[in-house]
Amino acid sequence: MAGREAQKGLRVLKLKTVSEIVLCYVAAAIVVFAVLTPVQALLLPEVTPQGSLCYLPHGVRVIAIWFYREKAVPAVFLAQLLTTQFIYGKNLSFDAIPQLLVSAFAAYVAFAILAMCGRGAFFAPQRRDGKLYRDLLTAGFLASLVNAAGLILLPGETLYSDQLLPTIVTQVIGDSIGLLTLLLMLMAFFRLQRLLP
Repeated sequence: MAGREAQKGLRVLKLKTVSEIVLCYVAAAIVVFAVLTPVQALLLPEVTPQGSLCYLPHGVRVIAIWFYREKAVPAVFLAQLLTTQFIYGKNLSFDAIPQLLVSAFAAYVAFAILAMCGRGAFFAPQRRDGKLYRDLLTAGFLASLVNAAGLILLPGETLYSDQLLPTIVTQVIGDSIGLLTLLLMLMAFFRLQRLLP
């Protein structure tokens, strides 16, 4: 009995759950990199350098943190690390680690802020109200702002003032649309799953 209580106190995700979060994040990044970004570059070439207008990995990040709270942060960090290195082909330097940490913690900070404001932001199995999606979208929007603010405050940030506002706006819009798209995909999947025998 004491062993079980000690395990609960560790607040660590199982390896299977970590790998599921990493896999979902990497798959979402591949879709953005291989499909959505080329289409966006054709339709809106002037916006594409600032960021994706449908950044699905943000949705994975927000949903993972919503469901698993702070326990998902290491999995999100690992997913971002792998994605940066292998999908986007950027060589990781030691300077990139703080940026990845800011992004990994941004969703948790957003949910914590909403919780402090009296909103039941984190996952609760008994919750079935219509405000759930509103709270998720609000947390996702806030997480994107927290992420942008955190990245701006890091020393050595290379964004110039004339690029800063368009980049932030593009990324906040892209993060929000990415989260909304992922939520709609999940809703359709679960509805279809209920309809099938």
